[in-house]
Amino acid sequence: AWWDDEHSQSWRVVAYEIDEAELQLQVTRGIAREMVMLTLRDEVRWREKIESENLPIDERRQVNAQTIARLLTAQFGKLIVRKVVAGADGKRVIPGRYTRLLMTLSNETILAIGANAYESQTEIDNVVAAGLIWLANFNQAGVGQIDDGQVRDEGRKAKRLWFCLPQRSSQTAIERLALLDASNLGARVECFEVNEQREELVPVQLATQNELLSAHPREVHWPDAESVKNPWRERILSLENLHGLNAHGLIEVRQITGRESYSINGLEFARLNAGEHARLTFGVAGWRGENDAAGFVPLSEANFHQLEKLVREIASYRSAKSADRHHPLYRLREEAWLESLLRRDIATLDAGLDGRYAYSQIPAWRGEERSVIDLLTVKQEFDSESQAERRLVVIEIKASEDAQLPLQGLDYWLRVEQARQRGEFNRRGLFAGIKL
Repeated sequence: AWWDDEHSQSWRVVAYEIDEAELQLQVTRGIAREMVMLTLRDEVRWREKIESENLPIDERRQVNAQTIARLLTAQFGKLIVRKVVAGADGKRVIPGRYTRLLMTLSNETILAIGANAYESQTEIDNVVAAGLIWLANFNQAGVGQIDDGQVRDEGRKAKRLWFCLPQRSSQTAIERLALLDASNLGARVECFEVNEQREELVPVQLATQNELLSAHPREVHWPDAESVKNPWRERILSLENLHGLNAHGLIEVRQITGRESYSINGLEFARLNAGEHARLTFGVAGWRGENDAAGFVPLSEANFHQLEKLVREIASYRSAKSADRHHPLYRLREEAWLESLLRRDIATLDAGLDGRYAYSQIPAWRGEERSVIDLLTVKQEFDSESQAERRLVVIEIKASEDAQLPLQGLDYWLRVEQARQRGEFNRRGLFAGIKL
């Protein structure tokens, strides 16, 4: 409440949020309970924040490196920072552009690696792989490579690896660290959350595996087995019999969350979005420079011949026998093509995998980012007494080398194992009749 000689106001605060420059109050007043947002602002701090947010990313990385060095030195009184680097590894051994510090504390060599809050969430998540690669190279070589110079530390290896993560974007990285053991590299892993604006460094106690599994993360969204009503379906499938194609099973129909999708070797060419105003559209996103929205047009009798032409082109170029392997229709969505091959015959990967149960593109959450599990299936445990027992298998697909592959697979393993322990498979009728 506040008042002066001429006015008085009284509000009820129902929610609030505080940051380094502002206090935001969600308030109501009066019989109608009108909802209003009030902001109380420290103008000096607010201007400093705006200037900071407008810094180029390279300058922001430099600021982050100096901030982490300062906060660690303040936290550990006898810590000596030997070297600070912000940005890419000069020898391109360590992926990404991260803050890296080489330090000593009580004659112990310590490596620290961190990311600032303005990096993409993917870059922040990927700092874990970068840190492990750096630690492995440092300790195996016996000479610490940092940037383009060598730092010799009397032959001593790093005994500790510290991760310094932005406070509000650290969930996935912390989960990964909780499931990792770096003792084979001769070091123990520790984690800190950093708030650059408030100049705070907070140690994080990593959870045990059991604690992670008993947590309640955001849900995994399992595939909908019900088919969407679509009057165009039979006509689209009949395009497999176009003159010159004669390829039964060429067109794949899949129920993906919110839509029915039509594809050839993993390349989607038509979709029916579910909902009250459902309509079928066709096209190829990313072809001829078109984005996902612009690449699709509504299907009608008047343009059905264009769909026929598109299917014929895809079938011609997106094939192992393609005459032009540089054509966009051959090169687009490589991982989706590989996934399509595995879905059709999962036993190609492992003879023990059960092709009746191959769920794909299952939406999940990694931290605050939506992602998808490539393939989820089961494998017969031949040494089991019960023929009804199967082991769940999470399959992560890459069409090219990626340092994040093992850790992304670990993310999905965690989500799937949480779902298994909560009995989600039974409730949703997946893997019916199988003990997982």
